[in-house]
Amino acid sequence: MYKKSRQLSVFLENKPGELSRLAKTLGDHGVNILAMSIQDPAEHIQGLFRAREVTLRRIASTASYSSILKEASLLTLIRFVTTDPEQSSKLLKEAGYNVTKSEVILSVLEHRPGRLAAISDCLAKEGINIDYTYGSSLEDMDRALFVFHVSDIKAGLKALKAMKE
Repeated sequence: MYKKSRQLSVFLENKPGELSRLAKTLGDHGVNILAMSIQDPAEHIQGLFRAREVTLRRIASTASYSSILKEASLLTLIRFVTTDPEQSSKLLKEAGYNVTKSEVILSVLEHRPGRLAAISDCLAKEGINIDYTYGSSLEDMDRALFVFHVSDIKAGLKALKAMKE
C-alpha cells in the first residue's frame, strides 16, 4: 500500500523532557504517532563539514560552520506522521511549536529482504530522488511502515502503484 500523507517537522530544544512534552500534547488529544525520525542537526552539519574537506568544495567559512554548529547543538529536528496531521499541526502550534508540513509517501510493505531495494530502484528508474526515508518493523512482523520524502510525490506514487510486487 502506498499513499500520500503529511509529515510534520518541528525543532525541539535539545534537552530532557522536550519529546515527552510534544508527545503528551498529541496523546492527550487522542492523536497517535505512526512514524518518527529524530535527527541531531549538529551531526548533520559536521557531516557537511567533512564532505567539504573531501570534495574541497567550499560552502561556508570555517568560522561560519563553527557558529552554525554551536547553534545547532541546541536543537533536535523531529519529523513524524500522525493519525491526524491537520489536528496535530493545530495542537502543536497552539502549544507554541513552529510546525512545518510536507507531503510524503507512506508505504506499508511486506517485511522481507529486498523490498526497500525494489522501491528505491523503481523510483530511481523514474528519475525520482529519495530525499530521505525512515521506517521500521519488528523482526517477527510481516509488514513494515516506511515514510519516503521524494522529489516528486505525484510521480512517485504513480510509479510505486504501478510497480510489480
